[in-house]
Amino acid sequence: MWFEVPGLSKEDLVVELDEDVLVIRKMKTKAEIEAARADAIASGISKDAAGAAAHDGDMYARLLVPAGYNKETIKAELASGVLKVHIRKVMECARRRINVNIDVK
Repeated sequence: MWFEVPGLSKEDLVVELDEDVLVIRKMKTKAEIEAARADAIASGISKDAAGAAAHDGDMYARLLVPAGYNKETIKAELASGVLKVHIRKVMECARRRINVNIDVK
């Protein structure tokens, strides 16, 4: 998979696997966190909720990694504003085909 992330560096991005969900997001700077916290408090949200909301980054993607893919070998590389995420497929087992009889009534 690849994602366009122009102008972002390795330090600006977070790529993580949360259970079976691949999350790719942008990290916020301290100035962005403080501005988001101030906006949240001004809108009447509690300080705890405002702090949590301020630290959430802008989401690029949340993707379910299906069964059959090796979650331990996920790799990401960033080059020229493009983030490439590689997830290897587990070796496929031999497929089993079963013929089902059709009853005609």
